[in-house]
Amino acid sequence: MASCPYCCEREADTDDEIFAQFLGGRRSIRACRTCNSTFGHSIEADASMSLGNIMFLLRLSGMPTPTPRVWKKVPVGEGGELYDIDQDLKAQPSTPTMVRNDAQQVVGARGALHHVRDVQKSLARDGKESAIATADPVTVHIPVWRHQFPTDDAVRRVCIKMSVAAATKQGLSNILGTAARAYLRKGEAPGLCPVRLDVNLYPILEQQRPPAGHLVFVCASKAERRVYSIVQLFSAFQFYCELSDDWEGEARAILAAHDPVTHQETFAEVAPLDLVVPLQHLPGTPARANRLRLEQLTREVQKLYGEEAASSFWPAD
Repeated sequence: MASCPYCCEREADTDDEIFAQFLGGRRSIRACRTCNSTFGHSIEADASMSLGNIMFLLRLSGMPTPTPRVWKKVPVGEGGELYDIDQDLKAQPSTPTMVRNDAQQVVGARGALHHVRDVQKSLARDGKESAIATADPVTVHIPVWRHQFPTDDAVRRVCIKMSVAAATKQGLSNILGTAARAYLRKGEAPGLCPVRLDVNLYPILEQQRPPAGHLVFVCASKAERRVYSIVQLFSAFQFYCELSDDWEGEARAILAAHDPVTHQETFAEVAPLDLVVPLQHLPGTPARANRLRLEQLTREVQKLYGEEAASSFWPAD
């Protein structure tokens, strides 16, 4: 049995999605149970939370979510009230409204069913009766939603993980150097982080990516003895990954793409590309530096879902 492509220590005895499951990944490679569990239950879960705002905006624009999910404490009420919103855009109050008697004693609650039941159980423990009164869900529409920029370690480590998985799918193995493997497995980066935001537009890659979709390009250079990847998430966020600086194999390049609407995936061997290496440090805030990519996402979403889609994906600084 082959060894796990992530740790290279244990047997690859489970199936692991190449594109993260929360993105809608369907195709898989074999990986060890330990790495699979780590990426599936911690790193990818954290990355899903970090990308939750952009996924919410895309859902508002018309794009279905790949799996059921709930966005917590979204301020959509006229007075800034917080609601929990599911994938069908049905909203329930994030906290229940207490029902009180004339003596201002809590005798019940109105809100989401699970919150109301918690109040009911609390009253029952005190020997008090209560009636369940759930609030009817409301459908929300928010034309513009400002989101936080996802630059945390979880998203960056998922970029390395998907790069390794896509390369493995096409028979390109052992592409991680010591630094990139340590960062992937433990989040440790003693020097410069091997993954950094890349705001460049690469037309040859943009042509291969589905609208508002995901792309992984892995390139191994024999002449430079290095392996790097470029990962695009929802077309707006692009990361450059330094995977190895001690490559001894042949020159190869792999391109993988995922359509967020149909969830179709493509994997192919392509010609190596001589792409511009991004800056280590971006001028200004990440959001402002990434303006061209965000504008591109806006155009792609409106092409998919019409001018009624969200008019701007500009994030909060």
